[in-house]
Amino acid sequence: MHIADVHSLEKQRFSYRWKHILLSILGWLALLMGVFNIVAALGKKDISMGLQLTLGILLIFLAGIFALFVWWLKKKYAAFYRKNINSKITPLAFPDLYYNAEQHLPFEDLRQSGLILDFTDAKSEGYGLLSGLWNDINFQLSSFFLVHERHMHEGVESSIVFSGIVVAVSRPTAVKGTVAITQDIAERLFGNAIGGFLQKLNAKSRRQELVKINNAAFEQKFAVYADDYTDAQNLLDNRLCDWLLSQQQKQEQNAISKMTSFEVSVQPDKIYIVWKAKDPSKVDEMTETVQTPITEALVQKTHNNISQKLNTLEELLSLLANK
Repeated sequence: MHIADVHSLEKQRFSYRWKHILLSILGWLALLMGVFNIVAALGKKDISMGLQLTLGILLIFLAGIFALFVWWLKKKYAAFYRKNINSKITPLAFPDLYYNAEQHLPFEDLRQSGLILDFTDAKSEGYGLLSGLWNDINFQLSSFFLVHERHMHEGVESSIVFSGIVVAVSRPTAVKGTVAITQDIAERLFGNAIGGFLQKLNAKSRRQELVKINNAAFEQKFAVYADDYTDAQNLLDNRLCDWLLSQQQKQEQNAISKMTSFEVSVQPDKIYIVWKAKDPSKVDEMTETVQTPITEALVQKTHNNISQKLNTLEELLSLLANK
């Protein structure tokens, strides 16, 4: 970690923050003065009424211009912040690993994992590919988004349908096909009868089998889809089920984290862990807001957040190694 680099980044952030605050204050002042002049003008009947009314309208127009500048500055800097500042924070936290702010895990790999919905009109986005060796584990980690586009008469309407952090590792496993361990949202929302029916429809659309595990606590939280029923049952013993439940419980207890669901996909030669955002439209965990001062503490926080995910991967690999 280089102190000079951290201080340089904080100067950039601080400069933007004050520009944003100053323009916001000027905009509000112009709006208030404009309203005040219009109200005052309405009480007059001489020639000054027109002048004061015109001044009020001009001030409100000026407030609108300030608001546009604030919006433009915020949008422009958000992209700059992610690409330039965040891209430097992670390398400071992990100097021995490879990091590319513009790259992310390929969508085709994630689609085959069974953890991401396969929309017809969707495009993948993401950033912050971190890769390398972590305790002798060759991994890849990145933020990932899936944007669903609907073509309407008014134009194209875009919405983020998936947002999260994905970690992947190439490693031979004991399964012959894909086993996707997903959140049991259907039964949680609609109950066992309707939820179970929806799960069967989902399994049919996936061209997989819906696997039932003899673990009541696990069944309340997760739904398992697999290419081979027996494969999944052999994989999900009580030890692995208990570990998956403990990981999900950590997410639910962490009120600060925006990531609230924990899912795993095991394939013959690859393993994925996904931390899904509760609200896909929200900024993900790897992106700090521009209000956050860039200090050594932020670099350490970034290191801790990602290290926790890599430690989780290491624990999972240890459990799978015994199968």
